[in-house]
Amino acid sequence: MSTRLLYAACAALWLLLSAVIAVAFAGRDVLSAEQEFNSLAQRLSDQLEQKLLASDSVLDSYATLSQLDGQHNSLQERQFVRQVVRRYPHIAYLQRIEHVTQADLPQFRQRFTLQAFARSGRELTSALPNKTDYFPLVFLEPASPQLSRLVGVDIATHPLMTAALQQSISSGRSASSDPFEGLD
Repeated sequence: MSTRLLYAACAALWLLLSAVIAVAFAGRDVLSAEQEFNSLAQRLSDQLEQKLLASDSVLDSYATLSQLDGQHNSLQERQFVRQVVRRYPHIAYLQRIEHVTQADLPQFRQRFTLQAFARSGRELTSALPNKTDYFPLVFLEPASPQLSRLVGVDIATHPLMTAALQQSISSGRSASSDPFEGLD
């Protein structure tokens, strides 16, 4: 009987040690997977940070180009923006906005039709709110028939673009808007 008991104890001990070793291997695998995941997350975070820095640099270079002499060379500006969009596919398009005061409004209207976004933010209207400052879009590239109709629209009337506009005004730097759906 003691031999059977000894065999049973050995088998139980073997099972217990096998279970402990299996748990140790599983724990090591989980720890290894967690470290690999953290490493991947850090690399992706670094890549995203680099893209954001590149986007900031692109915005700053575009702002500098568009402000160099106050005379906007549309062809040169379009070529620059097309190169940027090709090189940085995460940048959908670039636009230039002018600050137009009430006093400048008649002169601006000789070049563009000033419009506003309707309350929904998806349609355009010629009924402008009466205010002292307007921020119309005067350049947009890459141009398309749908986007070209936005030239002359006061972006301060669009709910999603207002935040980027306020950020740009307060910081004195270029700003990018949050992504949003296009107009119908």
